[in-house]
Amino acid sequence: MLNTTRMNRHLTIFLLSSLQVGLVALNTVFISKNYVLAVVLTTFSLNLIWTFNVSKVGTSKISHKITYALGGSFGALIALLISNH
Repeated sequence: MLNTTRMNRHLTIFLLSSLQVGLVALNTVFISKNYVLAVVLTTFSLNLIWTFNVSKVGTSKISHKITYALGGSFGALIALLISNH
């Protein structure tokens, strides 16, 4: 039987992790180009998302931690693609 609650939790963790790491990568680009407003907005968003991630993953199962790591990898890849265009 398909457990949609479990799948939704993993999807949420994956997406938040992707967004967090993607923002870190983009923020690095913004810092290197001295885009002050972009740095401020990205850093604020990054820290807000981080607080949600900590509460979801900090005391979670190993499967959630693996999902978080996979999401982070995906987020870095997407940020790399965005920053090259």
